[in-house]
Amino acid sequence: MNAVSASILVFLLSALCFAPRRWALVSIVVGIFFLSQGHFIPMGGVQITPLRFLEAAGFVRVIVRRELVWRRLSRLDWLLLLTYNYTGVVWLIRESDFGRPLSLAFDATLCYLTFRALIGGTDDVRWFLRVFAVLLIPYTALILYEFLTNQSGFAAVGAFISGDFRRGMLRCQGAFRHPVLLGSVAAAFLALYIPLALERGRRAGAVMGCALCLALVVLSNSGGPLTSMAAAFLGWAVWPFRGRMALVRRAAAAMLIGISLVMKDSIWYLPFKLSKIVGGTGYHRAVIMEKAWQQMDRWWLAGMPIQATASWMPYVLFFGGADITNEYLIFGIHGGLFALLFFITILVVAFRYLGRTLRVIRISGEDRARERLIWGLGVALFVHAVSWIGVSYFDQTFAVWLLHLALTSGAISESVA
Repeated sequence: MNAVSASILVFLLSALCFAPRRWALVSIVVGIFFLSQGHFIPMGGVQITPLRFLEAAGFVRVIVRRELVWRRLSRLDWLLLLTYNYTGVVWLIRESDFGRPLSLAFDATLCYLTFRALIGGTDDVRWFLRVFAVLLIPYTALILYEFLTNQSGFAAVGAFISGDFRRGMLRCQGAFRHPVLLGSVAAAFLALYIPLALERGRRAGAVMGCALCLALVVLSNSGGPLTSMAAAFLGWAVWPFRGRMALVRRAAAAMLIGISLVMKDSIWYLPFKLSKIVGGTGYHRAVIMEKAWQQMDRWWLAGMPIQATASWMPYVLFFGGADITNEYLIFGIHGGLFALLFFITILVVAFRYLGRTLRVIRISGEDRARERLIWGLGVALFVHAVSWIGVSYFDQTFAVWLLHLALTSGAISESVA
C-alpha cells in the first residue's frame, strides 16, 4: 500500500469513525469504488485490503455507538449471515485453509452488519442515491480517461489495466478487477436511479445517475453487463403488471420450459445463444454449468477444492482450477448444495418481503414514489441474480451486492416486520 492509498484510506477511516451516520456509509462506498485490491497489507497469509480496514472500523463504530440493534434484524438479514458463515465453515472443515474461508465469512458479516446499521429507511436510500450520483461524476470521468488513454485512472491506488480490447475498443474496469464487474455494478445501480428519475422535483440528479450508469456499462464493453442492463429494463417493463406478479412468474417459467424443449442443446447453453447477440464468452459459461451439473456427485455434500475443476475446461487459471464465472456455482463448490440453496433462498425471501411491502403500500394508499423505489430495489436484486449467471463477484464487488441487499432490508423494514 503506497502513500496515496494510505492517505485516502486514513481520510475515509476518519470519516467512518466520526462523521454522521449517513456520511459514514458514503465513506465505505467511496472506498469500494475509488480504492482497489491492488494495494493491501499481507498479514498471516491474508491480504488486508482497504475495504477490510473499512468494514472492520465500520463494525466497531456501529457496535460502540449502538447503531446496530440486533432485535431489528429481520429473517432476511439472519439468512444472509447464515449463508456466508455456513459456506465458510464447510469450506474450512473440508480444506483446513483458514485464510479464504474465514475471509468469506468475516467480510460478509462485518460488511453487511455495518451497512444494515447505517441504513434506516427509504429516506436514507434516497439520500444515499443522490449523493452517490454526484460521486459518479468524477468516477465516470476517470473511467473515460482510461478509455481514451489506455491508462488506468486508478493506477495510483493499485489498480491495473488489463489492456483487453473487444471490437477495437478498450474494456474499462476502473478500480475493479474485471470489466464485467464494473459494468454489472453500473447496471444494478441503473435500476435504482430509474424510480428517482420518475419522481416529481429533484429529478435532474437521478437522470444524471441513469446517464452515468449507462455510460459505465458501455465503457465496460462487455456482453455480461449489456445483459444485466437489459435485465434492469425488463424489470421495469414489468412494472405495469406489479399487481399480477404470480402470472408473470408462471409465464416466465413456461417460457423457460418452452425454450428448453425447443433448444437442441441443454438449457445451460442459453447464455451462449445470448452471447452471440451481446458478445462475450457465453460458451465458456455454458460448459462450466454443464460440467458442474454432470459432476454434482463430487460437490453436492461439502463442495470440493477449486483445483479439482481443472478438468472442466482445456485451460485453467493461475491457481490450477477452472475459471468459475458463476456466483451460484462458487457457493456450491465452496460449501456444497446446501450453501447454494441458502444463497438462492436469500433472493426468494427478499422478493417475498418486497412483494409484501408493495401490497402494504398499495393498501395504505402511500405515495407512489415509495412504491416505485421499493420496486427499483427489487429490480436491482434481479439484475444481480442475472449477472451471477455470467460472473462471480471475486473482488470488492461483493460489497455492492451486500449494500443493495441492506438498502432493501432497511426499506422494507418500515412495512414488514
